[in-house]
Amino acid sequence: DLPRLLTGHRESFVLKGATGCSGREVVFGARTGAGDWARQVEQAVRTGYPVAQEVVVPDTTPVDVLLESGEIVRVAANPVVSPFCIGGVPAGCHARFAPAGPPGLVRVADGAVLTCLLGGA
Repeated sequence: DLPRLLTGHRESFVLKGATGCSGREVVFGARTGAGDWARQVEQAVRTGYPVAQEVVVPDTTPVDVLLESGEIVRVAANPVVSPFCIGGVPAGCHARFAPAGPPGLVRVADGAVLTCLLGGA
């Protein structure tokens, strides 16, 4: 049933390499021709390597950005926040964002901003 779901609704899914990093090995069904997508799905089923994920439409979030000039500007962004632990203790959040747009990869290589998070009181 899964291959039929993926090929019948390709615009709703991505295939991601199980060990891919930073958006490598990601194929968006909506950006892939039907024939090529069907081949990708068949290969995924045969090899068991990629995982299928439903496309996640990002929530647009206002982000305040401190420019080099010292000015703070607010932009609409699609942030990716990745909390992490060191030795089992929460240690911070790695974050990156790009101006809000359609679903897609949020990668520094494509112009996303790499940053840290600051909490307001």
